[in-house]
Amino acid sequence: MSRAAALHLFQLVQRYNWCLSGADYRARWSGFWPRVASVERLLLVLCIRANCAGVFGSRIAMVESPVDFEVHDGGNEPLPLTAEVAVEFRALLELHYGRLGSPDDLYAWLSRECPKEFDLVLSISAQQRVFGHARWFDVDLVKAKCRQSLQRYGWDYNVATAIAITLARSMVAFQRLQERQL
Repeated sequence: MSRAAALHLFQLVQRYNWCLSGADYRARWSGFWPRVASVERLLLVLCIRANCAGVFGSRIAMVESPVDFEVHDGGNEPLPLTAEVAVEFRALLELHYGRLGSPDDLYAWLSRECPKEFDLVLSISAQQRVFGHARWFDVDLVKAKCRQSLQRYGWDYNVATAIAITLARSMVAFQRLQERQL
């Protein structure tokens, strides 16, 4: 991991810890979490789970960090995610989630768990637009592309969103099941 990516993850963990440290943690959390990019969220969750016995929602101890890494003094403002760090985070997530199963495994799962929604994506020839060629799928990105593809074919925004959310939830369930089997 590059120094820039490590520093960004370190700062995310510090803000995560700060959000959970006060009595007003819900207000802190609601100001932080929704504004964090999905790749940051996923990597932060993996980091927390790996260091807190699999429990997200626990504070993580930060020891022996490099001296020039800034100490977080409060505030839930998300840090700007540079393009270079985003690319590196995506590569790390693709490496991790790529070990959990192939795209064909995910497609088989979606065919079983939400057949109507997945068949609809296939019927409008949107599989490549929605999923692309990656070994890892950013759930938020898939959800947005699915909604856009359905709307392009005349589906109402709310219906397209509901279908996209169903696919996204099933994808998250697949990832969690695969993670438990590691």
